[in-house]
Amino acid sequence: MEGRIGCLLRGGADFRTDDDTRILAPGDVFALNRDRNPLPGVLTAGEGCVVAWFHRDLVCHVCYRACWFHARLIQEIDRNLNE
Repeated sequence: MEGRIGCLLRGGADFRTDDDTRILAPGDVFALNRDRNPLPGVLTAGEGCVVAWFHRDLVCHVCYRACWFHARLIQEIDRNLNE
């Protein structure tokens, strides 16, 4: 899903790029690097996998008059990327 990032909500999955394979846990964000640039790869879903997909722009920029929940989502994604 080009131009989108994901967040694993439930179950298991792994995300493979050209250089690495990450085993994801619920709450992990993928397809976005620490500089908030897209990170192309392949998601392989495991049993019970549920993923939320977001358009990259939605989670990289808070629009004017953004709600508190949108700003909080971006903060949580930043925290996840820096762990």
